[in-house]
Amino acid sequence: MNPRTAALSFLIAAGGMLLVAGLARGSNNTAEAILRRPECTLGSCPLMIGPADAGRTFNYSPGSRFTLLTNGHKAPEVICSAEGAVAPLAFEEKVAKNGAPPSPAMRFEAKKTGTCSIATANFQVTVNIAKFR
Repeated sequence: MNPRTAALSFLIAAGGMLLVAGLARGSNNTAEAILRRPECTLGSCPLMIGPADAGRTFNYSPGSRFTLLTNGHKAPEVICSAEGAVAPLAFEEKVAKNGAPPSPAMRFEAKKTGTCSIATANFQVTVNIAKFR
């Protein structure tokens, strides 16, 4: 097999593995499964989370603040393994992300270690709160 064919075969196999991994995680969109961003590590996660982040896990340390675009006027549902791990700070009427039209958003603060599921009407994310080692 020539190098060009071998490289193409590898890319197709890798893309297939990404697709299967994305579908196994509940993704029903082929492009989303293939293009899913890797999980962020503690200290490197974005401070603004939106619908494009559906299904992702974010890692923050206590005291971190982050914003969740809600795409609606209803507060997101927050379920945590440790009560009070994440606290809502304020509802903001119009927040823009990456040039998108402004949308309603909820600001949160990570208070103590734990794992939280935060869901809006349109998407869900997981937030882990852990201390730096």
